[in-house]
Amino acid sequence: MATINRAPSPLPIDEDGVRFGRTLLRVQSGDWTSVGLDVIVLPNNRRGLLGVNFTGGSRIDGGLEVEREAMAMAPLTLGTAIVTGSGTSAQFGVTSMVHAVVNEQLGEAPRELPLRQAVVAALREIDRIKGRHIGMLILGSGTMPERISRAKSVPIMIEEIIGHLRRSSSRIESITLLCNSPSEMVEIGGLLERMRRDWWGLRV
Repeated sequence: MATINRAPSPLPIDEDGVRFGRTLLRVQSGDWTSVGLDVIVLPNNRRGLLGVNFTGGSRIDGGLEVEREAMAMAPLTLGTAIVTGSGTSAQFGVTSMVHAVVNEQLGEAPRELPLRQAVVAALREIDRIKGRHIGMLILGSGTMPERISRAKSVPIMIEEIIGHLRRSSSRIESITLLCNSPSEMVEIGGLLERMRRDWWGLRV
């Protein structure tokens, strides 16, 4: 991680999250359709097969149309990202799905480097398509013991998001990490606050 520049005041805490430059980073559980997203980032594998992605108990993947579009681009490269239409999520204002390629095959354990690369690749694609309000599922994690846990994947994602915002002139206005439950939202929100304190005075 780059050397931290010290400043007299910490990064501001917005009532809804933490602001890094122009971008608000926040967490959300429950009804994701109420957040006003235009782009959603999903985990995917080299074959383009979508897993079962849930947030707040609701499935979020755009339907078979999105999966077929992703599969038509296969084989995908690990650590990259592709863009498809939003399928059934269009009814909620979502215009695009960005697929972060974190696995070789569906259900396979991801490695840390491809996870980091895929987060950055996804953000670059979002900038290219001029996405403004982003919903991002927790990438590369799951309930199987051998997979990267949320406790490890979330800090990785936040590190790469902040690094991208520092390095680029991104116009993203908000990034919402989509959680599976209120308890996970509290846990990830606490992690975000702790990471904010670690980066006290970070200029982005």
